[in-house]
Amino acid sequence: MPNALRPLIALVLLLCADASLLAAAPPTAQTAPEAALDATAETAPAAGAGATPQSGGGDDFIRATRIYFPRSAGRLYFEQSAVPEKVAEGVSLRYGYDGATFAIDIFVYPLGRMSEAKALDYSTQELLRSFEQAQQLGYYSDVKLSRPRDLKIRLNPFVTLPARQFEYTAQRNGVPVVSHSLLLYRSYYGIKVRISAPKAEKRMAKTVAQQVAERLLPALRLSHVGSCANQNGITFATADSLPRNMPRVSADGSEVVVKRGQEPGKLLLEAMMRKADSACAQNFDKEEVAAGEQFETLEFPAGVWHDSAKSAPAATD
Repeated sequence: MPNALRPLIALVLLLCADASLLAAAPPTAQTAPEAALDATAETAPAAGAGATPQSGGGDDFIRATRIYFPRSAGRLYFEQSAVPEKVAEGVSLRYGYDGATFAIDIFVYPLGRMSEAKALDYSTQELLRSFEQAQQLGYYSDVKLSRPRDLKIRLNPFVTLPARQFEYTAQRNGVPVVSHSLLLYRSYYGIKVRISAPKAEKRMAKTVAQQVAERLLPALRLSHVGSCANQNGITFATADSLPRNMPRVSADGSEVVVKRGQEPGKLLLEAMMRKADSACAQNFDKEEVAAGEQFETLEFPAGVWHDSAKSAPAATD
């Protein structure tokens, strides 16, 4: 067992011993377990569904976010970052790869609290829309899009995140290109990876996409300041039966649904790991930057987080 996990497991035992630290299940959770996990955009800060932000003391759910990223990950190396004038559009990161002539662009943009499935569907729709727009504007022609491939991004032994990958070929300024787009939802934010390479580097582009999924994306992390810091409990709900493909733990770790009579066990560990990954505090005073890591900060004026999805994701080809 990795030493880093032992304090978390000890904390699980403490939580199990002190039921006051765990939130009670809502009355409707037993009859509608899907709703318990998909508490999403209707009740939280909001992103694509015109929601109202959760707040504590009149504060927005998230007032600021730090996006931490590594200077290198394997053969991937950081080149530059940018924060647009409209902070709701998020942060863009550019990486290179040893031996490749093309760049790897990563866009991290606010979406809000929702299920991973809804976030991926929303980001997919935006991506497909950007393809259409790029063709209309003449950036691309003869676009041929493959069927999307679902994959998993492994953060740690307890948490894997669903992701969606697209591959397509096109003509750009008369030059054949092959591109990969990877979509992920993590810690209330959408993440989009774009790799566009000359057709001659098709094999290299595929290798790079795999390295980004396996090494770079797990190394990213987000930390928030806002009233989200007031919501550190874990809500449990029980159900007589659960759909096979239904997630048992919400994306941010705040809700767990278990089959009646089942011990939470690993689900509780996963919930705690997810909550740690969606870290939120009253300020950044205790934040530490790891060796080989740097960050960009998004600071949201009052109410901007609530309206963020109207302009995000803003990064398109």
